[in-house]
Amino acid sequence: MSDTTVAPDIQTILEGEEFGLAQVQEIGAAVHASNQAVRSLQEALAALDSGQSAQGAAAVSLRRGYLLLLLGRHDEAAEVLRTAAENELGTWLLGRCLMELGARGEAVEVLTEGLRAHNRSASLAVALTEALLLSGELSAGSKRLDSLANKGASAA
Repeated sequence: MSDTTVAPDIQTILEGEEFGLAQVQEIGAAVHASNQAVRSLQEALAALDSGQSAQGAAAVSLRRGYLLLLLGRHDEAAEVLRTAAENELGTWLLGRCLMELGARGEAVEVLTEGLRAHNRSASLAVALTEALLLSGELSAGSKRLDSLANKGASAA
């Protein structure tokens, strides 16, 4: 059975002006929707590595780290994302990558620091909660989960 789902061009998304959670979700959906996605990811990575991107170095690092993460090249992704974790998305991606590597304690540190810098970030707060729970810090994770639930209830 062939895959007839039309996936967005990953390279086009990466070359766009904006790169945020919406683009991460769009690329993630493309990866899961198409058997050709891995090849597209590899081609997009090769294009970034060849210097064909008009983006600045920090933007390229963020995109490159994300592609490596999607390709399951977690060690390389973590190395690249450490240089791109200056913004909210870079911090979130590095935290996710560290969790994939089993470095949950380091993920807690990275996400805690990121949340200090971006204290209104729901995605960092959720990722930190997950990292705390996965690292065995059940009390801290539970408190953070309660805090998130209370914030959600007060916003409704």
